Amino acid sequence: MVLNNNVSISINNQEVDKLLKNIDKFDQRTQNGINDHIALTALNIQRKSINKWKGTLKTTTRRLETSLRIIYNRALFMATVFTDYFVAPFIEFGTKPHEIKAKNKKALKFYYGRVHATAFVPAAGGFKTHFSGGNLWIGKGKVDHPGTKENPAIREAVKSEQNNYISGIKRLLNK
Repeated sequence: MVLNNNVSISINNQEVDKLLKNIDKFDQRTQNGINDHIALTALNIQRKSINKWKGTLKTTTRRLETSLRIIYNRALFMATVFTDYFVAPFIEFGTKPHEIKAKNKKALKFYYGRVHATAFVPAAGGFKTHFSGGNLWIGKGKVDHPGTKENPAIREAVKSEQNNYISGIKRLLNK
C-alpha cells in the first residue's frame, strides 16, 4: 500500500494479534522478550531491504538507504519499518512508461548516464536535440520515460521475516 509517497507493508496474523491482546497476563521478562523479538524482526527487515537494493540497483543513493528507518513502540509491542523518501515507492512498485515535462521550471535537468552528460529539457522545446558545452540539450520539450521494473526489496524482506516473526511470538508466549 502506498500512502503519500510512503511505503507501508504490514505483517498481519490473527493468531499473533489475539495472543498480543492478552500481553498483560505475561510477566515482564516475557514482555521484554517479545519486544526484543519485534525489534530484531524490524532490524532484519531493514537490513535485508538495504542489502537487496545494494545488490540489484545500478545506483543506490545513500539517501535511499538512510531513509529506511525503524520506529519502536515498546508500550504497544510494535515496530514500524518505513521510508518517506519520495522515490522509494517508484523503486519498490515500479512505474509504467510515462512522459516527463518541465512544469514549474524552464527546463528539466538530470544526469544521463548513457551519454555521461547532464541533460537539459527546456519546456518550450522546438529545436533539434544536440550537444553544447558538454551538455545534452533535448529539443522536444519532454522525455518519454520507459518506466521502471519493480524492485520489491521491502516486500521480500517482510515476507522472508514473517514466519520467523510469527513463530517467535508464539514460542515466547506459549512457554
